[in-house]
Amino acid sequence: MGDDSEFSSAQTEAQKKYQGSIHTSSEYLPDEFAQGIQDIQDELNVTVLMLIQNSSNEWYDWISPRVYKEFFDRRNDFSDKKPIALLLRSAGGDPTCSYKLANFFIKRWGGFITLIPDYAKSAATLLTLGSNRIVLGTYAELGPIDMQVPDEEKIMYQSALNHVQALERLGAYSKTTLDEAIRMFQHKTGKRTAAVLSPAIEYTASIVRPLMEKFDVVKYSEMSRSLKVGEDYAKRLLYPNYGQDAGKIASVLVSSYPEHGFIIDAIEAEAIGLKVELPTGKISEAFGKILPFIDRLTVLGSLQEVQENAENSKN
Repeated sequence: MGDDSEFSSAQTEAQKKYQGSIHTSSEYLPDEFAQGIQDIQDELNVTVLMLIQNSSNEWYDWISPRVYKEFFDRRNDFSDKKPIALLLRSAGGDPTCSYKLANFFIKRWGGFITLIPDYAKSAATLLTLGSNRIVLGTYAELGPIDMQVPDEEKIMYQSALNHVQALERLGAYSKTTLDEAIRMFQHKTGKRTAAVLSPAIEYTASIVRPLMEKFDVVKYSEMSRSLKVGEDYAKRLLYPNYGQDAGKIASVLVSSYPEHGFIIDAIEAEAIGLKVELPTGKISEAFGKILPFIDRLTVLGSLQEVQENAENSKN
């Protein structure tokens, strides 16, 4: 009799189907994926909120005002009796929305854990900075938080850092050109530096001036301001857990990487001062169950059980 009861219970459990409580891009979450979420909840004694984005829906494929509003409006659907862990996979989005989302989690639950099996880039990295713990998968990545702005001539986004670094490189080029010009005039005339400085400056100006005249000062100011927004948000999120190191870490994340897609793995994250953990034990096993499906799903919200034959009204 006991064996029959256990079999019946296992059969019932196997028939359960799950979705994300806000949005799921497929009819149901894969069973193994859902089991991985449950394993994390059991191991950490948390409620897992999922923010997994894969460009399957124009409203949910980036961290947007709509995404923030969905989480905020449904805040009473998520128990505040347990802490939360955010399972995050996102290429980014609006930094202001990331900042608001992190603050919302902090104010409602007193903090949160971020779990990143795959990647969290750009504004998703910014969101991560507000968490008490960052669990970064063995092969997972964070990314720089240099702001992305629309390119007026192309249907794409580019880093605001491109404009700022262009002026910095032009300044460095000017200094190098002046040094070379001084040496050249000294070699040709045999005169001291003071005697050749004026013609060397004129020579350098003749080369650099056409480049400077093409430089858009207004655009430079706009881009500098955009980067400042990202850096200040990062500092504010980092400060509770990093104190005086918050500014240094934020500055590195905004300004120190050569491109927006630069990979910041666990080793690099620790090198710039971030406190990251690698998954171990049951969390590592749960990541293994989640990873095969994470690049084909867009899921928002908590794990929600549904009837197998119920109509999916959220997609």
